[in-house]
Amino acid sequence: VSETIPARGIPGQSSTSILGNAVLRREDATLIRGRGEFVANQPFDDLIHAHFVRSTAAHGEILSIDVEDARSMPGVVAVYTAADLGLDDRPPAMGFYAAEAIRPFLARDRVRFVGEPLAVVVAETAYQAADAVESVWADVEPLTAVVSLDDAVAAETVLFPDRDDNVMWQIPSAGAIDFSGCEVVVTEKLWNSRVAAVSIEPRVVAASFADGKLTYWASSQGTHDFRDGAAKCLGMDPADVRVLVKDVGGGFGAKGMISEEEVIVGQLARLIGRPVRWVEGRTENLSAYVHGRAQAQTVTIGGNRDGRVTHYRLDVVQDCGAYPKWGAFLPEFTRQLASGVYDIANLEFSAVSVATNT
Repeated sequence: VSETIPARGIPGQSSTSILGNAVLRREDATLIRGRGEFVANQPFDDLIHAHFVRSTAAHGEILSIDVEDARSMPGVVAVYTAADLGLDDRPPAMGFYAAEAIRPFLARDRVRFVGEPLAVVVAETAYQAADAVESVWADVEPLTAVVSLDDAVAAETVLFPDRDDNVMWQIPSAGAIDFSGCEVVVTEKLWNSRVAAVSIEPRVVAASFADGKLTYWASSQGTHDFRDGAAKCLGMDPADVRVLVKDVGGGFGAKGMISEEEVIVGQLARLIGRPVRWVEGRTENLSAYVHGRAQAQTVTIGGNRDGRVTHYRLDVVQDCGAYPKWGAFLPEFTRQLASGVYDIANLEFSAVSVATNT
């Protein structure tokens, strides 16, 4: 494909700016000819495959996990639970989140969402690993699941026993504004729906370890953040972690940081000494990967009968799932955009991010 399409711009707009100019795509010729380089198609010598055992309970105490039958299945190389994986639990993604919201890489004492990984099976083929997963038995004592935001705020059930509430982070109001002088005041409760990224390529990662150095092949939007996150979680020098990112089948923000499963794949490569690959399935992607939005918004608008808005208050309750990541921080972006493009003299904002078993 050699055709050059002239850029269409705004009159007077600099040709060096992307604003108002068509940006020509560079990847199409490679992809439509089937020459894309994706992690799932990367050739490796002596490759083994990982598959995760996931919780079917939204909230519960783990009584036991029996992996012995899986270990004896054809082609199985190893089966790991939290007890023998050799990884410390992961602290919250950001330092200002609730310190108690620590996440084990594989669930240790309690499960907090459907799809949380309980164990990982490594086998010679992906099919053998998937078959062996079915032989793992987890005995989980159900606990009351916190599903709605109202239940999360009420905190009759808390996700982290060392806390008295489910609040992971909050933005307090900077000061109440007075609506008493407004001729019209309207309050409405809105729901900003939950979304999932659902990229055409789910998470896919491979790793190999040799001579004290770890190499990742990743489908990632943030190569350096991926490297730094892996190094921190695995207790390695970032200089000893290499991350290769070639073609990526979509991300939409979800692939901006390294996930627990991707860290585990690197650890498996270290423990076993062979290249390991994990290809996430679509069901896994929907149940176990990060989601976004999911805000309950209470909006109060005050103004004059001539149509001018003079007062605006927005109170947000954010569902950040079982463990706070970027989703818990989303209200900060809501705050920045709260007034839109409008000149509103009096603006008030508050938000609270709460953990749920969703």
